[in-house]
Amino acid sequence: MSSGAVAGLFKRVGFAVFSAVQDDKPRLRAGLRKTVQGVMAISIPAMLGLLTVAEPLVLTFFGDAWRPSIPLLRILCLVGLVWPLHVVNLSVLLAQGHASLFFRIEIAKKGVGTIAFLSAAPFGLEALAWSQVVYASACFALQAFYTGRLLGYGVLAQIFDCLPWAVAGILMAASVWALQLVLTVPVAGILAAQIVLGATLYLGFCVAWDPSLIREVMSAIVSRREVSKA
Repeated sequence: MSSGAVAGLFKRVGFAVFSAVQDDKPRLRAGLRKTVQGVMAISIPAMLGLLTVAEPLVLTFFGDAWRPSIPLLRILCLVGLVWPLHVVNLSVLLAQGHASLFFRIEIAKKGVGTIAFLSAAPFGLEALAWSQVVYASACFALQAFYTGRLLGYGVLAQIFDCLPWAVAGILMAASVWALQLVLTVPVAGILAAQIVLGATLYLGFCVAWDPSLIREVMSAIVSRREVSKA
């Protein structure tokens, strides 16, 4: 599941939940906190895992001719890491009916995006990719700043709630990277071994840390499928 799909899933499910409790700030804050934890519990391992296996993945499915794209893919994984947080914070602001605030934020975001793009454009594709990391981070910071003002759950609080998953994701990625250094099998075999090891380590952490979160994420996915079929 891509970072965009994860963000879209929680945007749909989260918006409905946020709208239902928009007048109850404690419940809205609790729902937002759980959503942030849920979306990042998926996004962090997905994006860090993709960043780590970028080389064997590209070489296996696209061949050596695509090797120059590997650094770009790794940078864009950092965009995917941050973007779901932006989407979740955007959803909670929309659910509360802050249309004028949403408009002002969008104007500010477009300004930041334009400046980042124009500043990076003369320096090539990698610089443009890094400009998107800056843009995604700025979007999250801007949205979460107002979430903090309205609900008392801002940038630092959200980052703190993501730390357990970030630590687990980093340890998982480091283990997967080390596997790439010691294996001498063909590149497709390395990729398969990395995926199995990464998934096993991260799921083990999730079960040990907060098994209820896995159930809630799966429930959100099932809910989305049922809505799609209706």
